[in-house]
Amino acid sequence: MTNGDGAYGIFAQSVGGGGGSGGNAITGVLGLNGNNAGTQVNVSVAVGGSAGNGNTGGNVTIRQYGGIETNGMGAFGILAQSIGGGGGTGGRANSISLQLGAKCTLPKVCEPAGGKPNWNLQATVGGAGGTGNDAQTVDVGNYDFITTHGDKSSGIVAQSIGGGGGIGGDAYVGTGGLLAIPYVPVDPTLLLKPLGTSSLTRSGTVAIGGNGAGGGNGGTVIVANEGVITTHGTKSDGIHAQSIGGGGGDGGDGEAGALGTVGIGGQGKAAGNGGSVTVTNGKTDLSQAGTAIIQTFGTSPTPPAEGAPSADPEQGYSAGIFAQSVGGGGGTGGGAGGLLSLGGSGKAGGTGGHVTVNNYGGILTHADDSVGIFAQSIGGGGGAGGSLGISAIAVGGSGGASGSGGQVDVINDAMIETHGIDSYAIQAQSVGGGGGSGGGKNGGITGSIPALISIGGAGGSSGIGGIVNVTNNNSLHTYGAGADGINAQSIGGGGGSGRPCDRLHRRRRQGWRCRQRHHRRQHRLWRRGHRQQQCQWHDHGRRRWRTRHLRAVGRCRWRLGRRRLRRQHRAGCDRRRWRRRQFGRWRRGHRQQPWRHHDGVSLVGGDLR
Repeated sequence: MTNGDGAYGIFAQSVGGGGGSGGNAITGVLGLNGNNAGTQVNVSVAVGGSAGNGNTGGNVTIRQYGGIETNGMGAFGILAQSIGGGGGTGGRANSISLQLGAKCTLPKVCEPAGGKPNWNLQATVGGAGGTGNDAQTVDVGNYDFITTHGDKSSGIVAQSIGGGGGIGGDAYVGTGGLLAIPYVPVDPTLLLKPLGTSSLTRSGTVAIGGNGAGGGNGGTVIVANEGVITTHGTKSDGIHAQSIGGGGGDGGDGEAGALGTVGIGGQGKAAGNGGSVTVTNGKTDLSQAGTAIIQTFGTSPTPPAEGAPSADPEQGYSAGIFAQSVGGGGGTGGGAGGLLSLGGSGKAGGTGGHVTVNNYGGILTHADDSVGIFAQSIGGGGGAGGSLGISAIAVGGSGGASGSGGQVDVINDAMIETHGIDSYAIQAQSVGGGGGSGGGKNGGITGSIPALISIGGAGGSSGIGGIVNVTNNNSLHTYGAGADGINAQSIGGGGGSGRPCDRLHRRRRQGWRCRQRHHRRQHRLWRRGHRQQQCQWHDHGRRRWRTRHLRAVGRCRWRLGRRRLRRQHRAGCDRRRWRRRQFGRWRRGHRQQPWRHHDGVSLVGGDLR
């Protein structure tokens, strides 16, 4: 028996060591008297150190044959963990190079300085992140009673967690990441550009962010229970078993500066996969099928009300069996800034592992949101593409593909009873991860500054939901509102969104398309001989066209020639044909009747006007 918060009954853990971080690199070159005769050349190169890899977590095995009772918050009956070591962070690189003259060199502002143009070349490369390592198998068997009193105090917690990948180091041309001056949103070295003696054509700066590193895989988790487990407290499951893949490392930023030449963001890396999870509750001879060997009280269920009842979000959440496998999320691509900016690509998320629950013993839950058996496999989301800074030509990084959900199998041969709201007897899910969004959006203070040419990154593909099998061979009783007996779902993830180009070019493209539609429409109207009046409205770069037929001839005399007006308005009433027809009747001796023309002019006999 233990008393006190965080006092576990049994605690067994194997943790791999984390990788060391890479060292930072800073180079600085200062050239003076650049206005003098001769050519001055500054070359500055900075490369951040690579990080170390994490180590693997070892196997963890527990067999419990004596009783356990704990009193306190966060006091698990058994806690068993295998954790892979995380990779280290890559080193940051900064390059600072200045060429100063005695006179100002701004054209048309200062007097021209003497001397030849100088060369100023800079390159920075961020260090690569370290790889996260795998976790190993966690095996727990319980053959006696476990009782816990307190919130967040599950009976058995078994976890295998892969190490996360290290983040790539950032690469800066200037003082980025070194110092920040309040209310000055730009690099302080830009303030010295008026005194610089190197021309843009003889200045080259390249910044390449370090790549992230891949995450480690979660190991296999096995839990077998033939004892009696009872928990009193919110968020206190009877059995909580998880295998989680480590997340992929993010790529470092490549910031060449507002006047830099090329900025390339580091690539994110793929995440680790979740391992298989197997939970077996009760004896296989079904001798415990009618006895509640797992019972969670949580808090009292919500009392009935006149309206629709709703569970308290701060209470309950004490499942009988919670089994889950989760793939890690893919690493995000690094951002970029420079005249040519290439955002780093995000990488794929990990897949969820196979989850199996075999239940041969009775399960009873009392609180709201307390499922009898919860089995879930989730694919990790893809990493997002890198964002962009101030650029002339900007290409956003593509988003990474997401991981798929694994297969979920639940076989129940025992009684399950729940009393709370939204407390399903069996809930089984396989969920695919969402694809990473494409990069291309300007970030930071440059969010309102579009690039001259901007290409958004493609979104990543979504993951698919896996196969879900649920087999029930015994009675299920649920008493709370919204509590299904069996809830089985396979859900595909959503695809990542691609980034649009900036507003300026979107307006130009839409205006060009509207003009093309207008020319085609006008050509069709000209061929049909219609009289049109066009009205135009401008709304944020878009043009809408409205056409209205003119029924009164006088309203369009300003546009149509008199000859075309007479031909269209008096079609069928040609005056020469009418004269010939009248002359023929006169020769045949017919008497003419008054003729009223359609425009209201009366013609009698041979009076031709």
